[in-house]
Amino acid sequence: MPDFDYILCGGGLAGRSLAYLLSKSTLRHKKVLLIDREPHKTANDRTWAFWETQPGPFEALVHRRWRQVWFHGTGGFGALLGLGPFTYKCIRGDDFYRFTEGQFQGWPQLHRLAAEVTGVTAGADGVQVHTSRGVFSGKLCFDSIPPLRAMRPFGPDLLPRDPAHRQAGHPTALLQHFKGLKIRANRPVFVPEEAVLMDFRTPQHGDCRFFYVLPDTPTEALVEYTLFSDGLLEPAAYDEALQVYLEKQFRLKKEDYTLIESEWGVIPMSDEPPLPTAHARHVLVGTAGGYTRPATGYTFARTQRQVHQLVRQLEAHPEAPPRVPVPLPARYRFYDRVLLNVLRNRRHAAAGVFTLLYQKNPTERIFRFLDESSTFSEDFRVIWSAPFFPFLQAAADGLFSDKKQ
Repeated sequence: MPDFDYILCGGGLAGRSLAYLLSKSTLRHKKVLLIDREPHKTANDRTWAFWETQPGPFEALVHRRWRQVWFHGTGGFGALLGLGPFTYKCIRGDDFYRFTEGQFQGWPQLHRLAAEVTGVTAGADGVQVHTSRGVFSGKLCFDSIPPLRAMRPFGPDLLPRDPAHRQAGHPTALLQHFKGLKIRANRPVFVPEEAVLMDFRTPQHGDCRFFYVLPDTPTEALVEYTLFSDGLLEPAAYDEALQVYLEKQFRLKKEDYTLIESEWGVIPMSDEPPLPTAHARHVLVGTAGGYTRPATGYTFARTQRQVHQLVRQLEAHPEAPPRVPVPLPARYRFYDRVLLNVLRNRRHAAAGVFTLLYQKNPTERIFRFLDESSTFSEDFRVIWSAPFFPFLQAAADGLFSDKKQ
């Protein structure tokens, strides 16, 4: 007999969301093992921003909500955008971890293991998960740990190994990397009711670089510097850019605010699908399973949709390998491939691309497009608002690479 019904490898967003939904489902009686190097997370190591039209599964954890957001682009374009039926929300990592920990403590069927996962083998009857603390068997494994193929062109320092990955027709390998500072200013400078979705008023250096601001109060906000590029910056460069932005946009010198906390992260951006596993009983979830939108890095809401589908399938067939939900429909995969091709090959300045999108489309249309819930008519309008010839070249490049494969 297997040791467990379900083994969850990785205790980040996907693993915890899946465990939480299992605990609230008809599968609560199943024996579950959650493996993570750091099983009891407490630090506020990230903030998830997303939009919804309805309350979500973690609505009680929403730290802030906004019904209007600023966009600052090129050519002096800046606008306070209404969101139509959408609400822009954010959830703090420490709130999410604390909430799920409380849920897990009341679930006797959940077992925790602090260990390194070294491999997974699967067969017709079950899986074996190899860890630094032994081997554990289960009927199904849900794994968020395997690295993406998108990371192959990068070395351990996340700098490019080989510039050949920029050649036309080669799968895109970019990184989204960011550093955020939660600060408390010595005077009111923020408008709590107005978040900053994207602010491109910063040197681009041939990349896609922008800031976003999530205000809590007139004196407190998370200010984050985000880049889409070939590799990471030196650590000091993020701090320098953040300080320049704070001084330029809010007139805040270092002595004018207190640092409350900081966050830093890297998200791979790739038009390659996730590497398939050897057996259907070994299911990839999270970023490893393609839950992150390749061209944007948005993850939270998409992860909730994907794990909901998984749990519904498991409720119907608790011991059968689930049919893995398609993380991104084919037409949206193509759209992302085109945009990433434009960014990778620098066919058009990224700041100019996003400026045109937000100038020529209502925000709710763009949000539906990014949520994969847009109509073909809306897709056409969004695509038509982008620079024509650079995107045509990128589309042709994408179609050519499809034929080669």
